Amino acid sequence: YFGNSISLSGDGSTIAVGSETGFSERFYSDADYTTTGSGTESVMVFKWDGSVWLCVGNPLVSNEDYAPGFGESVSLNYDGSVLAIGCKGSQIHKPTEDGDDLLIGFVDVYKLYPQGSYETKGERIYGMNLDTFGMEVSLDSSGNTLLVSSYGRDDDSKALDMNYVSLFNFIDNKWQFQREKIKRDQAYNSFETSISLSNDGSTLIMGNCDMDENNMSYGEVLVFKNKKK
Repeated sequence: YFGNSISLSGDGSTIAVGSETGFSERFYSDADYTTTGSGTESVMVFKWDGSVWLCVGNPLVSNEDYAPGFGESVSLNYDGSVLAIGCKGSQIHKPTEDGDDLLIGFVDVYKLYPQGSYETKGERIYGMNLDTFGMEVSLDSSGNTLLVSSYGRDDDSKALDMNYVSLFNFIDNKWQFQREKIKRDQAYNSFETSISLSNDGSTLIMGNCDMDENNMSYGEVLVFKNKKK
């Protein structure tokens, strides 16, 4: 599924493409679990050389045994030097009371170099248990402000069907959570939130396409000012 997600840098010189090939399936027994198939989710980066798009470096992968959502969302900064990759579900072998492992979303951010090498920018950012953190990601032009959307459990309110957006700034060589989560809880199950961040990271928007309140369905777009900018 090459092209599952795409992002174009602001200067038009770099493309990031998420792909999903093969398949993964996990099933459980009373004492153990087994993985079958071969999930090979990856993200590839291409640079424009004036006539053709050239693949830069090797495909980026999650390095997890089971991360079916890796690369379902990607975002490049303005000059294509920073890439954020969302994975809305990775398998963490930590059985719960009902015997299931936990699905936890995460976001990886990479610094891209012209010669094709990659370097992680800060540590991996994890969501909460049973959420889809990393469902969508958006970087500002500098690559130092990151917006992430999620759907799932909210540890603050203990709600199971909560939609929220989280904002991070890269400070002192690490991604720091910058403000209280923006939450919307009037959505149907499997609801997805679309997001976008302005070039300077000062304004963010979130789109909610399938809201439900008082037996009325509606869509909405919310605009917020980042007071940290």
